[in-house]
Amino acid sequence: MNGPDGNERQLVERARTGDRQAFTQLVQESSGRIYSLAFRLCGNRPDADDLSQEAFLQAYRTLGSFRQDCAFSSWVYRITVNLWKNSVRYEKRRLFSRHVSLDEPGETDRGRSEPLPVPDCGPDPAEQLERESDFRAAARALDSLGKKDKIMLVLSDIEQKSYNEIAELLQCPLGTVRSRLSRARENLRQAFEKITG
Repeated sequence: MNGPDGNERQLVERARTGDRQAFTQLVQESSGRIYSLAFRLCGNRPDADDLSQEAFLQAYRTLGSFRQDCAFSSWVYRITVNLWKNSVRYEKRRLFSRHVSLDEPGETDRGRSEPLPVPDCGPDPAEQLERESDFRAAARALDSLGKKDKIMLVLSDIEQKSYNEIAELLQCPLGTVRSRLSRARENLRQAFEKITG
């Protein structure tokens, strides 16, 4: 991962001295990438909005600790992944601690929206329906995975990050990235087969 260029370094230094316009420019330059990651991790727009906003707020609060050994957007990327992991942990603890009736239909406070189908310009409606069904099944399979598997697949296969970039973002050895990604892909394949029967 490349470090920040000279212009970005200047913006970071200005932002550290309280220049909000400099920080706003940093946010504008990286907000698309951060929101895209947040949406892929959360699976819905409201949670993605909250996650990306929280990531930038945390970046603003902790800007003094940014060593500038990577680009600003890469640093916020790492913050976003860590915030999402923490929210998943919190949600699991919260749901585990409250009583849930198995007789009543229930839903979480956060709710889950169905993923949007990928539009197909093909003329065959049956083929389009099958593709949409596969897309929904793949999204459900991805959503059913544990957080480590989901992060690995989103970063590698959706965000197109290299193994080295993933290792740096997750702060783990390259060999660990390779083995986790292999295991995550196998778990996704099994989850997809289970859903599609």
